[in-house]
Amino acid sequence: MMGEEEDMGPPPMPMDEVDIERQVGDFNTNDQHQQKRRRRFVIGGIALIIAVVLSVVLGVTLSSPSQNKNNSSSENNSGGVDVVIIDEEDDKKQQPITITTFQTKDDVITLSPGTNEEEAYISVLENDTTNSIDLVVNAITNQANNGKCVISIDLQQVVFTLNDDDMNFVGSDECTYEACTDVTNEEDRECDTAVVTIIVEEEEEKEGEETATPTEGVNSDMVISSASLQLVPDDKDVIIENDAIVAIHGNTAIVGAANYDNIKGIVLVFVRDDSNDWKQQATLTAPDDDGDVDGGTDCFTSFGWSLGIHGDTIIVGAVGDSDEEREIYNRGSAHVFVRDNSAGTATDADGPIWTHQAKLVAGDGAADDFFGYDVNIFEDTAIVGAVYDDDNGEDSGSVHVFVRDDKDEWNHQTKLLDPKGEAKAYFGNAVGIYDSTIIIGAWWASTAHIFHRDGDGTWTHQVELTDIVDVETDDRFGNRVAIYGDTVVVGARGDDDNNDGKNITDSGSAYVFFRDENNTWMLHSKLVAPDGDVEDQFGNSVSIYNNTIIVGARWDDVDSETDSGSAHVFVKDGDKWAHHSKLIAPKGETEDFFGYSMGIYEGTIVVGSKSGEMHVFSDYLRQLT
Repeated sequence: MMGEEEDMGPPPMPMDEVDIERQVGDFNTNDQHQQKRRRRFVIGGIALIIAVVLSVVLGVTLSSPSQNKNNSSSENNSGGVDVVIIDEEDDKKQQPITITTFQTKDDVITLSPGTNEEEAYISVLENDTTNSIDLVVNAITNQANNGKCVISIDLQQVVFTLNDDDMNFVGSDECTYEACTDVTNEEDRECDTAVVTIIVEEEEEKEGEETATPTEGVNSDMVISSASLQLVPDDKDVIIENDAIVAIHGNTAIVGAANYDNIKGIVLVFVRDDSNDWKQQATLTAPDDDGDVDGGTDCFTSFGWSLGIHGDTIIVGAVGDSDEEREIYNRGSAHVFVRDNSAGTATDADGPIWTHQAKLVAGDGAADDFFGYDVNIFEDTAIVGAVYDDDNGEDSGSVHVFVRDDKDEWNHQTKLLDPKGEAKAYFGNAVGIYDSTIIIGAWWASTAHIFHRDGDGTWTHQVELTDIVDVETDDRFGNRVAIYGDTVVVGARGDDDNNDGKNITDSGSAYVFFRDENNTWMLHSKLVAPDGDVEDQFGNSVSIYNNTIIVGARWDDVDSETDSGSAHVFVKDGDKWAHHSKLIAPKGETEDFFGYSMGIYEGTIVVGSKSGEMHVFSDYLRQLT
């Protein structure tokens, strides 16, 4: 597992001491994402004149009074706030008028006091009457007193957040929103206003029941941030400033930072104890030329560029590893570490010892092969991608398979190539393995392949997934892959199709495939972000465990923070994959790129960001597995 590639060209090359332009890390393409545009609608002058004339002639106001309650409900997008939208007519109050095509209706929501991370999403347009014309929330015309109302990114909801100084506020508040018909010609646009009343009341704790926390009972519209824990190195001198690559298995989470210490790289190992506390257990560094793990002697090794973990074994990619004596730069390598639990249990912070077991290299490795670009491991089988391998054409790429024998020695089993033999496909940019099945992405060719190992150790090509589904080359299908059992997930971060006929440039998607009882792979679902927007690139990272899938959208703009990033959780409900929740960083900032990499095991999710932060979401997801 590793972070994703930039979209302005092929994968980056690691830096050596001669060519300093080939630098691992930031690829300097963030400026293009700072230019994102968000639609904003301005009231046309003629629409205002029409509204004023109508109000004078008819003798009524354009904003509608409050309606009574009829138990029409919706739930919010925040961490645990229950939202009830009530819509009903009130005979004692003046009824709203219809301008020509639609009218707004007031809304009432009820929520409980919470933290400043909580937001109540009110789908106000659901109550508005329209004549088959799309509506958008255009503006907040009157602000609340104890909180703030803003327009959601999809222009369909009003988002209410309590002020920092009003976290314990109990009572009622209100704001006014303006809705307009979603038309191109401003002269044809019509607008109306309505009031959202927010009632904040304390929840009554039922006898014999525990009060629900903000992270329990989450649904498909919730945004979760308060459930996360940030992993911090014990050594205060170890500062991971960017590109946090993460992985998890059992109660062990690992974080790689290939840019650390002049691009030597580092990997941190964290464990969760019986008290559910996370503690750092070890710091792993690349071995030097003698095979001793002491931090290495050369810069630019990029140790930690990619990671994989299974049980007590970790594999780490080091794409910049070079044979300087023979001037074979950026050949790349992968390193295997094992945990010795004889000194304590696996979750003891001070007991077990991690030792370097093997250094894996390609027997035919050449300069700039980038061996170790992505790695993964399942039990005693490890796979390593070499995206710049030229065996099947220039930069066609390859994947090497290694197996560990009963003497704990690693042996090269086979080398897999793209059956098409396509130059610059970058086959092996993303790899996943489960049991005897491997999924391999070739993102620049926008495809992915599945291989299977039979009983005698022979690997055969089963299917190219683009034979099952039609994609465009610039969809970057295969930029990330994941597998669990008979299900694979493939990211397509450049996809413009956000479903429902919406064409949103680079909003991104993820495809779910399954293997049936006849050993045939079939398309199951296409996943998209419910709030997908231009250049979110949903699908830049993917992971799966059992019936839960997580998909990253590292360019998502959350709370007006450009490219702060997010991750979406999908849960299999019967035969359907349903959107469960959206994860964000508790204190997300511009260009954090939260969702840069991810991992999931049972009910725990780890999320890395390009800014270097590492977050753990747990407990509330345990019920899903």
